[in-house]
Amino acid sequence: MKARWYWFLIVFLFLGVFLGTLVGVIYDSVADKELYQYAISRQVLFWLVWFGLYQPVILLNQRLNEAKIKRNAKIVWHGLMFIGTISIHHIIYFLISYFVIAPILDVSPDSWLHYFTINGLTGMQVNFIAYWAIVLIDYTSNYYRRYKDEELKSTQMAEKLANAELNALKMQLHPHFLFNTLHAISALMHRDLISAEKMINRLSDLLRYSLQKTGQQLTSLHHELEFLELYLEIEKVRFQDRLKVQINIHPELMDAEVPHLILQPLVENALKHGIAPIAQGGEIIISAEQSDSLLVLRVSDNGKSIPQQKLDKLKLGIGLQNTQMRLEQLYSDAHSFAVDNCNENGFEVTLKFPLKLIPAYEYQNLNVL
Repeated sequence: MKARWYWFLIVFLFLGVFLGTLVGVIYDSVADKELYQYAISRQVLFWLVWFGLYQPVILLNQRLNEAKIKRNAKIVWHGLMFIGTISIHHIIYFLISYFVIAPILDVSPDSWLHYFTINGLTGMQVNFIAYWAIVLIDYTSNYYRRYKDEELKSTQMAEKLANAELNALKMQLHPHFLFNTLHAISALMHRDLISAEKMINRLSDLLRYSLQKTGQQLTSLHHELEFLELYLEIEKVRFQDRLKVQINIHPELMDAEVPHLILQPLVENALKHGIAPIAQGGEIIISAEQSDSLLVLRVSDNGKSIPQQKLDKLKLGIGLQNTQMRLEQLYSDAHSFAVDNCNENGFEVTLKFPLKLIPAYEYQNLNVL
């Protein structure tokens, strides 16, 4: 029997005691202690027999539902099942009541026969209600179970679709980043072969690290910075002393959960639009802080500011647009994404999403790269 059997037992026992007491009062049996006890005993027995039959009724009903027969045929089969179940119930009820309960309570055959006769019609009505109540409960339970199964399947399907879209967005970054890096290496080879070779070696390390994270949507901020450090090593070969990077993150936030590859597109934009256009270069600042229940990530630079019109166009670029779409998939309305010019020079990108700490990782001092 399923785990819910004890609920049926409790219900059937309650019905037996309650209806037995009610029958005893109605037929004025309270004055006769033996008949009063007999009324309760028989009602308890009546419902305990139903407790023994409810599981077979449910199994037969489920088999009937699975059978590929017409509706009219199912109605006929239900009628036959009802007659068979009631017959079995009456036989068991009669035998135990007459040969076990009546002798124990010392009820005479005449009294027992009188009681059984006057309650026969009522018993048939109750049997009718009991049988169809069990069938209805089974139908309701099956419908609810199918509903929950479909709901679970829908949820799982939605998760699979969301993951597929996230993977597609994440994969979109790889060729975009790879194209830009190879283009930088190609330009460097014409004037500095040694530096170009260093960039190729760093790119190899970066791609190897990236392959280890394939299919992983979330990671720790610590691991995300490790990936970013490999990327910045490539860019430092190209920019030399023109590039400085500062990371301001409290050690406790290194365990924060962040989307994988969330920082690299932001840093790449800062390099391309903020640092590269200036001969003396500049500094990129990466920071993280907690604001209530949110993690706030910022990537800013002190390079060249961008006109508002160009800034709006920049938001539609692959890197920033991809970042925003991934945040929408992962956090829905619980995130914010903003791109603004800094007060003096450069611009900054600010991300906010729910803060969630994952198991601690060893923290290395990454304040300055």
